[in-house]
Amino acid sequence: MTDIFQAIADALQAGLPADWNKICVYIELGDSYYEVTYYCFIDGMTEPIQCYKLPELYNITEEQIDSVASGIAAILKEARAKSDDKWSVATYVLTLDGKFKIDYDYTDLSGGSYNYKKQWKSQYLNVEQRS
Repeated sequence: MTDIFQAIADALQAGLPADWNKICVYIELGDSYYEVTYYCFIDGMTEPIQCYKLPELYNITEEQIDSVASGIAAILKEARAKSDDKWSVATYVLTLDGKFKIDYDYTDLSGGSYNYKKQWKSQYLNVEQRS
């Protein structure tokens, strides 16, 4: 199992700014789709930066971000296929000192994930959602 966490960390390296101190990754896997979005916490910034905003601020391309997302999805699809554990959302948190955790959620998202994502952002990113 630790190999999976290391593989995720390795995949993330291609899409991280040099000054990150914490990464939080949202991974939603359905039967025929995936969504992977990660957020970078940077010293001195009040809110984390969503991965798709990184090209505006850093020398990171959209292609690198897409590659990170598809790589993480492939790693976790393969791991989940070998397991009876059929989670719907995984949250991977990695800090600069190498500490990590992963949380799994089993919420049925077949009706959509908008409200779930709002709650997730509040919980993991400490970001209050604006209506």
